Amino acid sequence: MPVIKLATELTELCVDEALLTLIADHAGVIIYVKDKARRYKFINHRGRQYLGLANDGQLDFCDEDIFHPSCLKTLSSHDERVLEVGEVIEQLESLQSKDDPTTHHFLVTKKPIFNQKNQIIGLLGFAVDVTEMQNRQLDLQHMAITDPLTGLANRRFFMSEVERECARAKRQNTSFVLCVIDIDNFKKINDNYGHTAGDKVLIVIAELLKSSLRQEDVVALLGGEEFGLLLPTTNVLLASQLIKRLLVELRKFRIQISDKVEIGITVSVGISEWEEQDKHFESIYHKADKLMYEAKQNGKNRFKA
Repeated sequence: MPVIKLATELTELCVDEALLTLIADHAGVIIYVKDKARRYKFINHRGRQYLGLANDGQLDFCDEDIFHPSCLKTLSSHDERVLEVGEVIEQLESLQSKDDPTTHHFLVTKKPIFNQKNQIIGLLGFAVDVTEMQNRQLDLQHMAITDPLTGLANRRFFMSEVERECARAKRQNTSFVLCVIDIDNFKKINDNYGHTAGDKVLIVIAELLKSSLRQEDVVALLGGEEFGLLLPTTNVLLASQLIKRLLVELRKFRIQISDKVEIGITVSVGISEWEEQDKHFESIYHKADKLMYEAKQNGKNRFKA
């Protein structure tokens, strides 16, 4: 095996631009250089592949020329910290090109480049593609807060959202409503038609709830056949109107269990408005749950507020 001998005097070591380019092109990361005006002056082979540039393609363009507008604010902010302040940063950047809507995630390191007068004249960037790892992490996070059958939020996430809303209501002197919705006679459905039929009922009601709510509302499967609704900046009167419409819609539904069997579904609902003494999830949930059971005792297929 040949031995590489380095010169003992640093002044003897001379590395030309072609060698530096060769090294950069064989690196396992994207390497680029921007000038003070944030225009690209160098991109290695891996970076050109990502951008769809030929190896001899002309540079001297900026982020606005190649990336989707939704990315530009973050890119500009990161670059300014390097070019204006001289900060070395390590950040996650999520990028979309103008021609490809696919989002790629990069762990990016940016360092200032100084001239002999110690003035910043550009930045050197290194980017590692972590898209697969980031997507896997997002999938795990989604699984941790989502019910796999219905796609709704699970009890843990719902509890945290209610706790957050309690704090916000007290801080901003607003209110919100929590509803507990329980499917009537759900055990009979499972006993008579099997758990597959029960699952189908849960999915249908979940879809109906999602389609009935505002963007800021939260719907969750709390467990078994019990759903929770969190309605921010809402009072009992408005929530009652929503639930009335929901009950009407449900009465129209006939769920096809098999070729010969279809069934109707009703629910009982408890509606509780936040009060100042409700400092935690359990307090307001207990009130709504109690009202839901009162609705069941009064004949089911109704709500109690």
